[in-house]
Amino acid sequence: MTYNSYLDQFKSTLLIYTKQYLPFTNLSLDTISLYIVTLFIMLVISLTFVKGKMSLKPSKIQFIFENIYLFVLDIVKEQGANLPIKYFPVFYTIFFTILVFNLSGIVPCSLTLTSQIVFTGFIAFSHMIGWIIIGLFRAPIQFLASFIPGNVPLWIKPLLCVVEIISFLIRPVSLSVRLFANMMAGHILLHIIIGVFTYAINFAPFIVLLPVFGLLSGFFVLELGIAILQAYIFTVMLVIYLKEIMVATLHKKH
Repeated sequence: MTYNSYLDQFKSTLLIYTKQYLPFTNLSLDTISLYIVTLFIMLVISLTFVKGKMSLKPSKIQFIFENIYLFVLDIVKEQGANLPIKYFPVFYTIFFTILVFNLSGIVPCSLTLTSQIVFTGFIAFSHMIGWIIIGLFRAPIQFLASFIPGNVPLWIKPLLCVVEIISFLIRPVSLSVRLFANMMAGHILLHIIIGVFTYAINFAPFIVLLPVFGLLSGFFVLELGIAILQAYIFTVMLVIYLKEIMVATLHKKH
């Protein structure tokens, strides 16, 4: 696959357009939707397969999945000390999904879903809305009162209250932009190095290709690390945000 621009790899291509046949609906399919459905099916199949092959003597695949499970469990225990264990499956799904979607972009001629601001924004905002609903259901008055700062003069409280609300609402924006920007920048850089290496193959002697190949390998390993790190950061921040809501409504029993 060739690109006229390094940004072409992030563009979505319309595959099926149904609105012309069904005027009041839009069931069109583009490359992003196709990747989401494909990766979701692959995730379900792989998790079902591993679950069916569980044994006391774990295979290599089972070992990987079990360590991811324990890794996310440690995140929830360390960053969300008072969180009920019933929320753990949510964070495991978040981490595992983002990790797979990050890593999928490293495969040649593929699409990185987390380099789409719409996709990362949907994940961040949908979970933050869920956290707000949890807070309102547990203790609505205490949850809303948490935006009113204490130990400050009464005349400045309305202004600080607005600041607190804005800082809370901007959290999903920072989450989605951080993930989107890091994945997009990393893949652009990786494609630039690949382009340089491809160009050098035709003109440069073999001895010159070695450092370029080493640079490409280094950036590939770096991209793997960034994919794992961003999934970790995204999960940690969501755990912290939910923990803060739990603390604000702590008197309410589960």
